[in-house]
Amino acid sequence: MSAKRKSHNSLSTTKAYRMYERATQLSLKGKHAKAAQIYEQIAEGRNPDYPHHALLTLASQDWLYAGEIERSISLAKAVFFHLSQSGSVSELKESILSYLNILREEGYYVEADSLQKELKAPYPVIDPSSPEGADPEVMACLPNSCPSCGAALRPNTINWQDPKTPICSYCQTFIQLNQ
Repeated sequence: MSAKRKSHNSLSTTKAYRMYERATQLSLKGKHAKAAQIYEQIAEGRNPDYPHHALLTLASQDWLYAGEIERSISLAKAVFFHLSQSGSVSELKESILSYLNILREEGYYVEADSLQKELKAPYPVIDPSSPEGADPEVMACLPNSCPSCGAALRPNTINWQDPKTPICSYCQTFIQLNQ
């Protein structure tokens, strides 16, 4: 046997790339269930050029858009666990907040609230309902929407550079506070 032979579960970079492109095209065409299946297949292939948690994030989002909410949440939890184990607190927080945002945008308010409560216990550094260190006076001066992209701004769905500097989670614009 050749030393270069890959393990049975490993996808070649070329094949993974083709599958990724196909999944992206399917997602853009609204064929979310098929796209999610392909993203999961790539993740199972363990190609180092395609991070497992990033592929599962894409699969989770496509399952959500396909209406498979339980499968979407299950994959999202796997991503959160991976990020918590890797020690990337900022990426974990961003991932949780982004996913909760998407759930709410798609009308899954009950599921988002339930998941938010569930996540507070295993990830105590993450409390999406109260940005750590955010100044209450600053939070009171937030405009209703981002002046750049028009996204609704809520204290629990924006990013914070520091306790006095909010950033739109959609377009990454620094938010000018109301007086």
